[in-house]
Formats: sequence, C-alpha cells, structure tokens
Amino acid sequence: ASREFYSPDGYANHRVLSFHYDTGVSSRMWGANGADPVGQPPDEAFGNPVHCVTCGPDGMIYVADRMKNRVQAFERIPGGARFLREVVVAPGTGLWGAAFDIAFSPCGNFMYVSDGSNNRIWIVAMDSFEVLGWTGSYCDAEGSVNMPATMNLIHRFTIDPAGNLLLVVPAKGLRVLRFEGVW
Repeated sequence: ASREFYSPDGYANHRVLSFHYDTGVSSRMWGANGADPVGQPPDEAFGNPVHCVTCGPDGMIYVADRMKNRVQAFERIPGGARFLREVVVAPGTGLWGAAFDIAFSPCGNFMYVSDGSNNRIWIVAMDSFEVLGWTGSYCDAEGSVNMPATMNLIHRFTIDPAGNLLLVVPAKGLRVLRFEGVW
C-alpha cells in the first residue's frame, strides 16, 4: 500500500494533492489530464472546485471535476499521476456542475456519481467507462410551491455493502435518503 491520502485542492488551485499518512509530507500533485497544474490554461484545467478524490476498487484514483461535469481516472506514477480516461455526466449542466461525489458498487462493476445540480445519481460501467443511466432523488411534490422535498442539492453520498445508496441532502436541514438495492 502507498500509505497516501488524497485531497482535492480545487477552490483556487485546480489540483489534487497527496500526503503520506505517517509524515504528512506532500508526495505528489497533479491537475486535469495528469498535467502540472501550475499555469495550466483554464480550458484544460480542472474546474473550480475539484470536489472529490477517491481510490477505486481497481486501485486507480478518481477525481470529480464538478463544474466540468466529469470524472477523470488516474494511475499513480512517481511525483504525480498518469491520466487514463474520463467520463462526462450531464453535459452542459451549469449551476454548480454535475460531478459532486463518487462511490462504487460492492462488486466493483459500477461507479456512481452524485449530481447536485440535477438531483441525480449517474451510473457508469467501470469496464467501458460509459454512462448507463441515472436514478433521481425526487419524491412526491409537497408544499405550497409544489417543489419536491429533496430538490436541494445531493451533496455527498455513500454506498453500503448491500448496494444501498445513502444520499446526503444538506439544504433545508440535513436529510439522509436511502435507496435500497440499486445494484
């Protein structure tokens, strides 16, 4: 094991950093497509913010580039990361972007991407890295404005060992929504 943890550093720096667990020393950094983030042109760089970094079941590093509606996959190399591939979810999404958080199915065959702007969880096949579809967080309309109870930003989520999605919707008070047996 590499004994590293990864941190999105995206509200100003458009990069990913890793640190050694034992020493706290930064061991690598990279920008979009595995490039050096220093001086990377805005159209090539990660958007603002780089919202999530996680290790996948295949040992690769996955980065949610929220404002550019994409997830990029990387392989660790000395001092940085080598870009492998990307998938775009909800192309053209404005507002806060579409790639908020990432989770993987217990079997490792699917990646889920939470989309706070469109209130969806995108399902991506890990073998082809293509979007298969989505599931939403909408429920029956309620209230005088006829808006769904969960229309407010799926910000984070996780998946339990049984494949249940647990969505965190922080606006209007924290709400945890459970989707049973998605995969």
